[in-house]
Amino acid sequence: FFRNIRRSLLKEGKTTNYLKYAIGEIILVVIGILIALNINNWNEGRKNTVKKENYLKALIVELKKDQNDIEYFTQELKEEHQIFDTLKARIAQSSYPLDTVYYIARHNFSPYCPRLSVLNNRTFQVLQSTGDLGLFESGIVDELYNLYKLEAQMLQGMDNNWADYRTTITDYTKNYNIDVSFSLMNKGKINDVIWENIDRDELATKFNAVAIAKQNYIRVCLYVEQLKQPIKDMIETLEKQLSEL
Repeated sequence: FFRNIRRSLLKEGKTTNYLKYAIGEIILVVIGILIALNINNWNEGRKNTVKKENYLKALIVELKKDQNDIEYFTQELKEEHQIFDTLKARIAQSSYPLDTVYYIARHNFSPYCPRLSVLNNRTFQVLQSTGDLGLFESGIVDELYNLYKLEAQMLQGMDNNWADYRTTITDYTKNYNIDVSFSLMNKGKINDVIWENIDRDELATKFNAVAIAKQNYIRVCLYVEQLKQPIKDMIETLEKQLSEL
């Protein structure tokens, strides 16, 4: 259709009209390209919005799981600390503290310590590896970096103190049989013989080292409570972002 118009104008020698028509055709082409670009940009924007929405939901789910894990973990730590305080009071109030230490070490001591070895940062790692952090405002990216950096520091500190406690308790159990279900000799005559031949002064020293290592681990782990408020704030920020999409 347009080709026929051009031919007709050229045959009639209407050069001025032809030029006007050519300019108009160019303008139509440019308008068409701009419309196509806008549609493409809209499609890309919509795809990015959907992608960002999915990331936000995943981050929120992971952070809420961190909240629950930290809450449960700190509750266990506080229960262990309470047990320690009770045992410490028993020894302090005893008329025969070495006998009390002996009884506690043999019958009441549990080597168990709660662990929190990982927190949930898989979505953040994906954002980093894919370059999709660019979907988020720089302020939110900085907050995420700072939060996960703090989490990593907390976990590293806990791991270091766990390693110290594990070394101490391993050394302790080489000489003293602890009352745990998975021990081959936690009950019966052989267990009685082992404990009857123990030097109580030496036991008190070794047992105190174990208690110190365990309490130091618990003390360091309780710092994880410092993550509660930053995680809560981050969840609120992400939920606000999600509601605005």
